[in-house]
Amino acid sequence: MAAPVKPQKIQTYGRRRLWLVDTIADPANPTAAEINAGDYLACYPLADQAGGTSTPNKITLPNLLCETDTEEVFGQTTHAHADIAFAYDPQAATGSPGKKAWDLVKDGFSGFIVWQLGEDANLDDQVDAGDFVTVVPADIRVMSEEPSSTGEDGIAMFQTSVAVKAPYIQRNVEVA
Repeated sequence: MAAPVKPQKIQTYGRRRLWLVDTIADPANPTAAEINAGDYLACYPLADQAGGTSTPNKITLPNLLCETDTEEVFGQTTHAHADIAFAYDPQAATGSPGKKAWDLVKDGFSGFIVWQLGEDANLDDQVDAGDFVTVVPADIRVMSEEPSSTGEDGIAMFQTSVAVKAPYIQRNVEVA
């Protein structure tokens, strides 16, 4: 008897990477040059930041007179991305590391959110050909500037709203 096949457990704590990229010609086939030309922002959102979701609407079809079982099919799919809160230094100079994320999205951002799982977010800000990423075409707008909490553990943050747009989320695609 053969041993069962199972995936290796890949821990993701501290191993999620995030870029905001202006241009990707084909989101289903992004290139390393396109992603690396974007802004690496893995150190700006909080660790519990969620990513994109695609939620299909399940529809129960009506039964015919002769049927005793119901059938479900998928209807429209809603593509969404969690709003993103970015850490920043509201008193930092424009163009400084403390204002990098703010400078990028303060007037609105339209492009791509690129996520990568399983790579150390602190070691490198570059993606390589052969890596796998999730590409989310999105518009981002600033909603507010609020601390992460009102207690002594609060840090300066700004909150953004994210709208996913066509061609929707491309999951775990290989980087060319």
